[in-house]
Amino acid sequence: MSKCRPDCMSQDGCDAGFTRHQLQIFLDPKTFDRLERMQQQEDIRLAGIENLDECPFCDFKAECPPVSEDREFRCRNPDCEKVSCRLCQAETHIPLSCEEFAKENKLNVRHAVEEAMTEALVRKCKYATTVLKGYHL
Repeated sequence: MSKCRPDCMSQDGCDAGFTRHQLQIFLDPKTFDRLERMQQQEDIRLAGIENLDECPFCDFKAECPPVSEDREFRCRNPDCEKVSCRLCQAETHIPLSCEEFAKENKLNVRHAVEEAMTEALVRKCKYATTVLKGYHL
């Protein structure tokens, strides 16, 4: 039901919640960790912190100066530590603008797709490889 704070499941209208300790006892560790992460995300969202930004590659958040002053987000999560563009959410591409980066990246992706398609279509002849192994061209 997309709720991260489970209430009593009684049909009598009870709206009591569960303590953290109770949830830890009744839920498997994976579900408990996920629930706790969802609760933290909700608490942060409800706090209404101004200039709060999030790493597009992990859950790390930090207060940042306005985007007009600094377009980059520097993740302090030791497992991530990526620097990203706060405007387009891609890895940093300064000095290129987001539009220039997107255009350049689109060409690189297209090239990679074309290479993969060519690789899939070109057949490698085992006989020719075997026959030519002993000869120097």
